[in-house]
Formats: sequence, structure tokens, C-alpha cells
Amino acid sequence: GVDARAFSRPSRVGAFLRRVGLASGGKGPRISAMEDDGADGVPSVPMEQQLAYSPRWLGDVEDTGFCWSLKDGVALICCDTPLVERGDEFCGMVWHGYDTLLIAMREALADARVGGVFLRLDTPGGVVGGGLPALAQFMREARESAGGKPIWVYADMACSAGYWIAAQADRILAPSVGYVGSLGAVMVHEDWSGALEQDGIAITSIEFPEGGVKTEGAWWKALSEAGRAAWQADISQVGEMFFADVSAGRPGLTHEAMMAMRADAFMAEHADPARSGLALQLVDEIA
Repeated sequence: GVDARAFSRPSRVGAFLRRVGLASGGKGPRISAMEDDGADGVPSVPMEQQLAYSPRWLGDVEDTGFCWSLKDGVALICCDTPLVERGDEFCGMVWHGYDTLLIAMREALADARVGGVFLRLDTPGGVVGGGLPALAQFMREARESAGGKPIWVYADMACSAGYWIAAQADRILAPSVGYVGSLGAVMVHEDWSGALEQDGIAITSIEFPEGGVKTEGAWWKALSEAGRAAWQADISQVGEMFFADVSAGRPGLTHEAMMAMRADAFMAEHADPARSGLALQLVDEIA
């Protein structure tokens, strides 16, 4: 029951042809499922090219690499979606992963033509994955303050995992209405046992070893106190890793200061200093 057109990958050439009314040669759309070419028969643009940041106002870029473009000696990277462990493409949407960002950073900073990196972030955050602390460590060790090339971040929104990344830059800029923060981590448990009981549905698990916790956290039963404690220990560990990386990237943000923020998100500039990302040292400049 899935329309095969949902899997077609849009291309810039295809967009131009549609704009001038020449898409599909004047015929109706050709439905194709899981092909390499787009629905208009035009070869699809590889994911790494779609992720290369080249907005119209920039004009023509000099070159593109893996998920980055070169302009006036600056490597431009943009992440404007939720973050995932591995970059992916589905239904015409492409997502940066910690892997694609790390590959782009490594390639750009190793390029002799690149004098610095400009990373635009507009992301609410993302999943916890092994690539996140690895990306943070690489940025921190490769930035100008560590003897490398300058890495600047422009934060339209850099929250949660997005700020984990932003904090590793030499400098964070943001528009006055940008959002930063949400320094914390979360796990969610859903307890559907009441709804199941109301519907007369019983679920029985036969487990080995007996009395173990194989199904602890399952959606069809309440979370036990021991299970909650275990989950809290895990999420607290992730949160402490988050705080440690942010403090390493921005020494002015102490553990106590971040705890006081209570995982809240803040406008980059606010009349109330307690609500201002600039006053809280989450950003360096409003631009």
C-alpha cells in the first residue's frame, strides 16, 4: 500500500525541469519503485552532495566534498534535521548522522584549500550513539584553539545533541531568536498494561534465567522500581558524558552551571539574563 513515488530521490535538474514545465517530457509521472534514478528519469543526486551546504545567497561554490562545499577558503557544512547515528535518506529527505559530520569534518580540515570550517546547526538534537562523543572529541582536538583550523558554529537551533556538537567549536554565533541549550538526556517508558487489562488482553513472558530482567522496560507492563533505578543510572551516565564534553569544549560552562539550567532551552538573546543564551555563556556572539 505504499506509493512507489515516496522512494524517488529529487534532483536539482529534476526540480529545474519541473519549474519550466518539462518534467517527464510533458507526460504524467512515471511511477518506479526503488530504482537508482528519480521518477523523472534523471540520475539522483548522491546523499553527500545533497548535504553539501550551498544556499542560493552564497552564489556558485568553488567545489564540493563529502557533505561540504568550499567558498573563499571556508568549508561550509549544514545540519538542519534531527541527528541520527548514521546519515540516511528516505522519501526525499536526507539526515546528517554523526558519521557523515565526522567524515565531512575530517575531509575538509585535511584539505589544503580550507582555512576554516563553518557549521550551521538548526537541530533539536538526536539520538545517543557512539559517533556523538567521537565527533565531539575530533572537533575539540582539531579546532584552532588546539592548534588546528578554526571551527565556527552558527546556531539557528543547537539543542541537546546539537549543542553537544556546537560546544566543541572555537566560536558559537547565533541569531537573537536562535535556541540553544537543552543540556540533558531522556529515556521514555510507556506502560500500556492498564489499556491491555481494560481490553482483556494478558501478555505472559517465559524467560531465562527465571526471575531475570530480560523484559524489564517492556511496554506491556509497569516499570519496576529496580528497573527505573537502572534506567536512571544509564541516563545519568549519558548526561555526565554530555556535561564533560561540553565543559571540555567550553570551560566557562561548569557542571554546576549546567545543572542549574535544568535541561532548559534558551533564546540566544533575551532581556532576562536568566533566559539568555548569551548571558549564560552558551553562545559567544549574536550575529
